[in-house]
Amino acid sequence: MANLTPKQERFCQAYIKTGNASEAYRAAYDCSKMKPETVNRAAKQLLDNSKITARIKELQAQYIRENDLSPDKVLKEWAAIGFSDIRQLLNENGGLLPVSQWPDSVSAAVAAVKIRQEPTQGDEPPADIIELKLWPKTNALDALSKNLGLFKEDNDQRRPNLEALNPLLQAMIDFAKSRK
Repeated sequence: MANLTPKQERFCQAYIKTGNASEAYRAAYDCSKMKPETVNRAAKQLLDNSKITARIKELQAQYIRENDLSPDKVLKEWAAIGFSDIRQLLNENGGLLPVSQWPDSVSAAVAAVKIRQEPTQGDEPPADIIELKLWPKTNALDALSKNLGLFKEDNDQRRPNLEALNPLLQAMIDFAKSRK
């Protein structure tokens, strides 16, 4: 581990959580009298510090190990969302299956379940209205398409600049390469 100040370590820890250098800087340092542009510059300077980047990579690798992450796992989750079919959550009458019967591939696409009761007429008990919110398929399909280089208009997609990828994804790729 690099010899960092407590504030630098807090910055690294916050950066791992947020992926945003300015937010991490605000979490680690007193920015009450700083303009947003100043915070952005100061955060960038920290990211340019080799000790800071080494610590961030160390924390990312630790996170990847502890959570058993891999690029394949991420791609499978994107695929589960992108190719989910909500009909697999319904019975033959169009009613929602119990959660225990949901296929894993489709349940991964469910972002939220909301149950509310709506009054009925007469002496009937209130009706349960169940709302499902799914993760956006277009976002998952877009991420998959970019990763697989399916956008022919952008040849850089076929040979991505790994330095420009999200730092966590880059750390996952580095980790996967180190295990080969």
